[in-house]
Amino acid sequence: MSSSPRLRKFLRVTGISLALLVATLSAAPYLIPLPGPDPVTAESLAPPGGRFETVAGSRTFLVEEGPKDGPAVVLVHGFGGSSFSFRKNVAPLAASGLHVVTFDLPGFGLSDKRWDADYSHPAAADFVVAVMTRLGIPRATLVGHSMGGNVIAHVAERHPEAVERMVFVAPSLFEGKAPGAGAFLLRYPPLRRWARIVVRWKLRPPGSGNTLRTAFGDPALVTPEVVEGYAAPRRLADWDLALLGMARDLPRCGLTRPLSALRVPVLVVWGDRDTWVPLSRGGKLRTELPGAEWFIVPGAGHLVLEEKPSEVDARLIGFLTVRTAASASAPSSPPASSLPRPR
Repeated sequence: MSSSPRLRKFLRVTGISLALLVATLSAAPYLIPLPGPDPVTAESLAPPGGRFETVAGSRTFLVEEGPKDGPAVVLVHGFGGSSFSFRKNVAPLAASGLHVVTFDLPGFGLSDKRWDADYSHPAAADFVVAVMTRLGIPRATLVGHSMGGNVIAHVAERHPEAVERMVFVAPSLFEGKAPGAGAFLLRYPPLRRWARIVVRWKLRPPGSGNTLRTAFGDPALVTPEVVEGYAAPRRLADWDLALLGMARDLPRCGLTRPLSALRVPVLVVWGDRDTWVPLSRGGKLRTELPGAEWFIVPGAGHLVLEEKPSEVDARLIGFLTVRTAASASAPSSPPASSLPRPR
C-alpha cells in the first residue's frame, strides 16, 4: 500500500511529461519557417503558347496546337512532369495535322495545389476527360508517359468511349495496395507540417539536376534550362502539400482490370537505357497486350520523348495517321518475333 502514492505520482508526472511532449511537437513545426524561397504566381512561370483553364473546379495550364478538326491527341505527363515534358513534341505533331493537347494534371506543373484535392489516378483520369469535354473532343488518342500511362489506363477503364487509341511511353503501371500508416498520420496537421519541412529540405537544389541526369541515356542533355523547367513548380505556394496529397492517395491508384480488356490499338514506346522504369518491366505488358506494337528507342532513358523527340514523333505520327477508322475496333497482331524481349 505504501507504494501506491509513489505509483500515482509517477503516473501523474509521466502523463504531464507526455502531454508536454505532444504539445511541444505539435507546436514546434509552426515555429519553424518552411524552407525555400518565397512563392511566386503561376502566371509568372507560364511559358508562351499556353493558357490557364479552370476545369472541374481545378485550374490547369493547357497547351493546344494543330487543326481543331484534326485527329485529337492528348499527351499525359508522368510523376514530377507537366506540359513542359512535351515541349519538343507538340509542334511537330501539330504540324502533321493532329489536334494536340497537353496540360498539367492537378497538383503538377502550374496547376492548383492544395491538400484537400483528390490526387488519385481515377480522379486524374476523370480530369483528362473533363478537359477533353471542355475542348469539344469526344474521342482521342491518349499518350501517357510513365505515371501518365497508369492515368490513361484508368481513362480506358472509366471512360472507354473517349479512347480512340493508346500509347504507353515507359509506363509505370500500378496495382492496388492497402493504405499505409503514413496516409493516416498525414491527416494530423502538426505531422503534416513536419512532413512539409522534411520534403522541402530534401528536395532543395541542386538535387533536381542530379536526379534528372539519371532519367536520360545521355546526361549531357540535362541543361540548366531543363533543370529549371522541372524545378519551377516548386516555386509555387503549397507545392509540397500537393505532393503529400499524392502520397496519401497512392493506395487508390491501382488498376481494377487487366490491360488485356483494352479493345483499341496500342503502341508501346520505351528507351532501352531507361533506369527509372526499366524495359524489363514490360514483360507483363507484352503478355497482356500481345497485339500491341512496340517501339524500342536505342540509347534513350526514361524521358525518351525529350531525349529522342524526332524518332518518337515520327513513330507516333505513323501510328496515328496510317490506321483507318475500321482498324480501331481491334488491336493489330504483329508476328511474335517482332515483339521485344524485355531483359
